[in-house]
Amino acid sequence: MTSSRTAFALPLLLLYLLVPPTASAQQEAGDTELQFSGSAQTTTESSTTTVITNAKVGQYFTRSLQLGVTTSLTATFPENEEAEYGGRGGVFFNYSFLSGDATTVPYLGGQYSRSLESDADQGNAGINGGFKFYLNRRTALDVGGNYLFPLEETGSGVVLLQFGISFIL
Repeated sequence: MTSSRTAFALPLLLLYLLVPPTASAQQEAGDTELQFSGSAQTTTESSTTTVITNAKVGQYFTRSLQLGVTTSLTATFPENEEAEYGGRGGVFFNYSFLSGDATTVPYLGGQYSRSLESDADQGNAGINGGFKFYLNRRTALDVGGNYLFPLEETGSGVVLLQFGISFIL
């Protein structure tokens, strides 16, 4: 009898944890979010791979508007050369489009970042957008894209796709 209760209760518990009720899975004003994400880029012209890891901390000032700080570590791996590492820091804002489906939250935003090593770097600005897929009230998968462009006179923009996980603290 105990094993049949366990066999019935375990799937219900997993369903409850993975599929939240609609009223419980979106951010609220005052929530703080911690996000870890990453992206990778390979350039075929120079056979170079760049891996970017990000950490963001943001505060929701309303249910939709989030402001925060971000830091990233970039590792560049040229084909026949030594790896190069760099860090960036910056600020961001996101606007979430809340809907009746509380488990999916689309967002748009902007950001500014600059190198932590160089005073000559004027920084990058960009726009971003994506979707958060809430697994429960405090955890979401994040899939998004960024378009970043340098604020210096030289250089061109770059499009990055990112994947990550967010935690409401």
